Amino acid sequence: MTSAAEASRLAADAYIFGYPLVLMDVTRHVATSTMQPALGRAPTNCFAHMRSLPDASYTDIVSPNADMLYSVAWLDLREQPMVLGLPEMGARYYLMQLLDGWTNVFADPGTRTTGGEPREFAIVGPDWREPVPPTLAVIRAPTNMVWLIGRTQTDGPHDYTNVHAAQDKYLLTPLSEWGTAYQPPIGDPHRGVDRDTPPAEQVARMDAMTFFGCLNVLMQTNPPAPNDRQALARFELLGIRPGPPLAEDGLHPALGAGISAGRTRLLELSHRHVVGHVVNGWEFTPRDVGRYGTNYLLRAAIAMIGLGANLRVADAEHGSGEMGQWCKVARCANRALARDDGDDIVRQHRLEQRDRFPPHT
Repeated sequence: MTSAAEASRLAADAYIFGYPLVLMDVTRHVATSTMQPALGRAPTNCFAHMRSLPDASYTDIVSPNADMLYSVAWLDLREQPMVLGLPEMGARYYLMQLLDGWTNVFADPGTRTTGGEPREFAIVGPDWREPVPPTLAVIRAPTNMVWLIGRTQTDGPHDYTNVHAAQDKYLLTPLSEWGTAYQPPIGDPHRGVDRDTPPAEQVARMDAMTFFGCLNVLMQTNPPAPNDRQALARFELLGIRPGPPLAEDGLHPALGAGISAGRTRLLELSHRHVVGHVVNGWEFTPRDVGRYGTNYLLRAAIAMIGLGANLRVADAEHGSGEMGQWCKVARCANRALARDDGDDIVRQHRLEQRDRFPPHT
């Protein structure tokens, strides 16, 4: 028999466990609710290219690189794989970071891992069992929801034309259309999507039935990892499992308190600056950022303050050019503004934006 206090703690754990997946889904809906690529947003399975370096007003990607132009896309692999085509890049640094629905980086084709030669990859969802042409390198995604965050090195505005030419050759093609003159269809903006409220704030406003109902549904097509079985067995006591939304008449009374307690834990963790370790006033991100395993608290905390974080050591420190003196620091422990020269740096304005989102009540 589970006591009320034990059930509340379990619900808080479940909130922390599911927070990244729910936040990713809300972010995806906002980013794909458009007819044509524009302002960093694009329909599903289409690239949105940033044509210039972002200024401080851009917040879709936390602390964007200061010498990279971004190319982002949200993939839906439920129906079929998507083919990612990359051109000859020569010595120009680029990276195609692929995150699953739980915010783990599961692949990162680019200069460091696959070189500068032309490449084609079939990004395959977890349920796809059909053959893939042998000329395509297969990347198997753990979930059907995938966030692709591409970065292409630029030496400044005088170099934009060269980068734009490379971006225009980045291709996303459904496998069934591969090898044809495929043209992406016009998008269909999602009805009822709030395009103005930041996704983190939308999640913060969710009640228990909405949050855990979304989590149940999302886990059907974005399965938890095999190592999550033990956690899922615990959460099933509260009705949290891959499946249909929660029924209001069957809602466990501990879930409401669990949301509040779980969110409070995440906010306290980030406000106390204990996500990483502090050295001389600087906080360094843990080495397992980007591949979290069963460290659900770290995974959720990073999603809250830096959704889309890449692998710390490998991809945040490519070291190209004068602006490639990459800093491993996640953020200043004294809340001062860090140098804006690395993906791991979470800038002051994002800390202040996070402070606006109070615990759910």
